[in-house]
Amino acid sequence: ALVAYGHSVEEHFMAVPGQLAGTAVAVVVLVVAALGRGRWAPAGSGTPRGRTGARLRGRRPGPGAGPSAPEPAAAAAVGPVSAPPPWGVGLAALMVGSLFLGTEHVPGWWSAVAAAALLALAVTVGRRWSRRPGWEPRHRLGAAGGALLAYAWTGFVAVPESAPKQTADYVANAVMAAGAVLLFISAARATARQARAATAIGRGAGGRRAWGG
Repeated sequence: ALVAYGHSVEEHFMAVPGQLAGTAVAVVVLVVAALGRGRWAPAGSGTPRGRTGARLRGRRPGPGAGPSAPEPAAAAAVGPVSAPPPWGVGLAALMVGSLFLGTEHVPGWWSAVAAAALLALAVTVGRRWSRRPGWEPRHRLGAAGGALLAYAWTGFVAVPESAPKQTADYVANAVMAAGAVLLFISAARATARQARAATAIGRGAGGRRAWGG
């Protein structure tokens, strides 16, 4: 809404009602999909491929087949691949986000093609990574933080369409970047507290089971 208002004031352009309605619907759909995404694959649940591999490794031999232990190399080959480290997810999000914001400098319709390709890449890779064993809230923090910091730093090199950049613009960019960094630090601390609480609960439950057993 703010972007549309800015375009109407500075460039005297306003999208038609159909375009505004389509944009609103797309935003709502994406927000609902993002909020529901975490419910579909619990952290550490593994991928369907990993669960299939576990079933294959645990399958009993058929009639006439002698007892045989699985080869270590074969078991490792069919085992699931772990999720990348959280900092790697954050770095990937920072790079893809920076490239996405730079697509506005690509001429013509190639700008839309480049933006769509980067979005498809981010969705595909993010979907695969989030289904791997070891994916946890720190990875989601890295993905969100990388995208946020991409917006923060590209604001300094963005060129306004109405007039050359002034000192006030750089001050505003610095304030926004500092706010983004503080927001990321606050989210990181909250994520760390949740991880410690979950670890403490898990240890307490394990102790009770050991005492009861």
